[in-house]
Amino acid sequence: MAINLNFKSIITVIVAALAVFSIFHFSIDRNDINFEKIVKSVVIIKTKPTRSSAFNDKHIGSGVIISDDGYIATNLHVISGIQNFVVETNEGISLDANLIGFDKRSDLAILKVTNENELNLNSIVFAKKKSISIGDKVYAIGDPFGLGLTVTSGIVSANNRNTGNPYLELIQTDAAVNPGNSGGALINEHGELVGITSKIFSTTGSFSGISFALPVDKLSDIASEIIKFGLAKKASLGNFSIRSIRILHNNQLKYCGEIVNYSSGPILDLFETHERLCILKINEEPMSLDRLRLVLGNAFPGDEISLTLLDDKGELHSYQIKTESI
Repeated sequence: MAINLNFKSIITVIVAALAVFSIFHFSIDRNDINFEKIVKSVVIIKTKPTRSSAFNDKHIGSGVIISDDGYIATNLHVISGIQNFVVETNEGISLDANLIGFDKRSDLAILKVTNENELNLNSIVFAKKKSISIGDKVYAIGDPFGLGLTVTSGIVSANNRNTGNPYLELIQTDAAVNPGNSGGALINEHGELVGITSKIFSTTGSFSGISFALPVDKLSDIASEIIKFGLAKKASLGNFSIRSIRILHNNQLKYCGEIVNYSSGPILDLFETHERLCILKINEEPMSLDRLRLVLGNAFPGDEISLTLLDDKGELHSYQIKTESI
């Protein structure tokens, strides 16, 4: 009986120790992020009440304060078609905001509050670029279904997801995201912004375990250009024209876009070693003018475009060409 008693005592001690460890571990995790502070950097975007009715404001999405002087990032689809809107802080303070600019490629819009001097705004801290990895813990903060700012948690399920534009390199997460979360914050375990919640994958319109966020890497670059220029610059391969021709290659008749009238930009470098070049593939897809326009329309300055080229000797060459801005 003594042995049994000792054994039970040991088990009791171990269970108690594990319980204490779990509480201690949870408290450490919980204290790593000051959620009360972080939610002050996220706002609710609402339609502005009209004179006819002071009660017809409607929650349309979320936004993130990215600078102390009142710039707010959100999704373009959140404010699309809305003429007048206000942003509401977690303290319930409503602020008028103006649209500074937007970028359709990334579904990003930048607003600026007009009365930022009336209170101290709490801008969010950006995480370092390329700092998020698969399996990392993340938290989504937004206004789902207009219920008010809400925090949900999950992990990074995948990086560099392509949902139509490969150059966006979206973050995929399983943190619960629903209508109203769009434009809200995705933060890491240090309370730093890693992305802007942009869309969900669902057949019902509600959360089904897959959501996507624009990574802070793209957000930072695009937002800076919108704030400075009112829009984000477009990508270019330089000044050149395409002449559509058909060629016989490997006993197959293929469409080819011959590069002509080239005068500047990254494309010009190709002709240091070649006299004549024809584009067969763009990003591993068959060449067409529509394809070229689509790829350049989706890309951002500094992104690389893959070209498969045929020279005048019938030899194939593959190049990764970094785009420039226009």
